[in-house]
Amino acid sequence: GSRMLYDRLVEFAPGSTRIVPGLARSWTMTDDGLSYLFHLREGVRFHATKTFTPTRPLNADDVVFSFKRQLDGIRGQVGSPFEYARSMGLDKLIRDVIRVDDRTVKFVLYEPTAPFLNMLAMDFASIHSAEYAGALLARERRRQLDRVPVGSGPFRLLGYNRKKGRIRYGANAAYWRGAPGLDTIVFRIVPSAAPRFRDLRRGRCLVAAYPNAADIIDLKLDRRIAVADRIGLNTTYLAFNTQKAPFSDPRVRRALSLAVDREAIIARIFKGAALPAKTVLPPGMWGYNADVVDDPYAPAAARRLLKEAGAEGLTVNLWTTRSAGAANADPRKMAAMIRKSWEKIGVRTKIIRLDRRSFMRRSREGGYDAILLGWESDNGDPDNFMNTLLGCRAVGGTNRARWCYRPYEYLIRMARRLPSRIERARLYMAAQYIVKDQAPWLPLAHARRFDAYRKTVTGFVADPLGRHFFHLLDIRDKDGAGRKKRRLKMRRAQP
Repeated sequence: GSRMLYDRLVEFAPGSTRIVPGLARSWTMTDDGLSYLFHLREGVRFHATKTFTPTRPLNADDVVFSFKRQLDGIRGQVGSPFEYARSMGLDKLIRDVIRVDDRTVKFVLYEPTAPFLNMLAMDFASIHSAEYAGALLARERRRQLDRVPVGSGPFRLLGYNRKKGRIRYGANAAYWRGAPGLDTIVFRIVPSAAPRFRDLRRGRCLVAAYPNAADIIDLKLDRRIAVADRIGLNTTYLAFNTQKAPFSDPRVRRALSLAVDREAIIARIFKGAALPAKTVLPPGMWGYNADVVDDPYAPAAARRLLKEAGAEGLTVNLWTTRSAGAANADPRKMAAMIRKSWEKIGVRTKIIRLDRRSFMRRSREGGYDAILLGWESDNGDPDNFMNTLLGCRAVGGTNRARWCYRPYEYLIRMARRLPSRIERARLYMAAQYIVKDQAPWLPLAHARRFDAYRKTVTGFVADPLGRHFFHLLDIRDKDGAGRKKRRLKMRRAQP
């Protein structure tokens, strides 16, 4: 939802991971890679609410505020945890954000960081109104900054009904790129795929995300419906809590990995619409190491390893979420299949299913033995997997394996600093061998990414990062004419 409401200094071009200007019309970097100067657009207006009307356009104060609130939060000066920024090590990356003048902002880094611009195109780097934040602070309502958001994006938030799982957006007629084609967008959160796509077929909504793989053929045969199909930059994986015994022993982790029949998971959960995963990175991403040797399904070898590690008769608390996602269409069934695999080597499994909100909050505390997860690239850079999901700084955040291994950390930190993509790729390939050997994860699958929409919707872009560009959409009647009132309803699995 943040891309509906907010803009960023730089953006990804629709349908690619190429960086293009956003709120910054241009930028320069110093030769040492430690300083960036961004030149802001003029005349960008923030949204108004019932209680707030902006008195000025976007300026450097808004950029400084948007980043410093996160940096201060990570450094413990305010209460919000800013989990994602913390996991990325934002406080160890950005030394300072400086207002040069109204139209110019300077970022000073601690060290050269190759994916820095890609990071600035991500959701966490959305630009907030400092004026709105100041008005809320004066009324002692600081928490409303995120609950009643004010951005400069193509749509405004009209309402959010958590009980009904409904979010309403209205077009921002003053949007600096031009008013969107749609007047209103209504998201309905429907965790199960079947009712989402029943509504799509019946015309109760125009777009539906994450269909069951088994339904793809039927959807493609429906003349009223179009299916956007692409290779996803995602990985479905099982993370072991490496800070808890006996999962701190790589032999136990390898044993549990060898016991899982991934080919069966690909066939039954993804209906063949996925590739078996053998490493952290998906095959479509640069830096992927195709030479990593995949392990076969080997329950006998798994039993021997468990015996060698003294971990026979093990019970595993396996956590999963109730909500489907791009990388896992059926978490409940996948967890059940893993339990059945582990039963064959004498391991008992207790499956704990949580709603998405509780899952994200409680899993940060590390109470599980193993946890079923999926990750879709946020920025098209290997750092977004290798560092964000397995780096030492991300322990307690997005590193749910809670794994901190110094030889690996050295490689990914070095890769982050180097400007050469060839040299970075070489280091990431070496790091993938370490992950394979230490087995903090069991990589399971790389899923194809599907969205379905009625053919009256125009402008839909299939995107490698799984984003939806609603400001590019329009609705046409069967005769090709545009509708007077363009209201789009979408069914999603999660907010």
